[in-house]
Amino acid sequence: MIAELLRDITNGVPALRGALCKANPDLFDIADGHDRRSIDRAAAICAQCGAFEACADWVDGLPKSLRPSGVVAMRFIPAPKVRPLAEPRPRPPSKADKATAWLSDYMRRHEGLAVSTEVRSAALSAGYSIHVLKVARQRLGVELERIGGGFRIWSLAVAATNVSRKDQTP
Repeated sequence: MIAELLRDITNGVPALRGALCKANPDLFDIADGHDRRSIDRAAAICAQCGAFEACADWVDGLPKSLRPSGVVAMRFIPAPKVRPLAEPRPRPPSKADKATAWLSDYMRRHEGLAVSTEVRSAALSAGYSIHVLKVARQRLGVELERIGGGFRIWSLAVAATNVSRKDQTP
């Protein structure tokens, strides 16, 4: 794998036999374009190099984005500008996230069992629509069970009632 990486990095780089920069790479790896003294010293060495023409042809044939930085073929090439990665902003909790946390707390307080009409009434009072409540119910895995008299019972598995509010909101 490392051999493949090195091959890819050096792909297309000429051998440049006798290049004077190979013996002193630190003299040519100049990061600051305002360091005129170092740039002039490296360029003077390039001017006397037997591989200068092959080096200049190679650099001129490269797209700007692939050119090496520092002094190459008597020219200073600045390092590419690297933009720092933007830190992802955490998204604020959605209405469904909040409703999920609310329903988890509600079901925990009711020991995992509640009458559907009571849950719906409490959710509406808390500002959650029936649609958002349904999303929260599905996220938590709350099951509906019909009982006599047209009532429905909401039941939550015991393990799910132990989920903390922090786990429910991103």
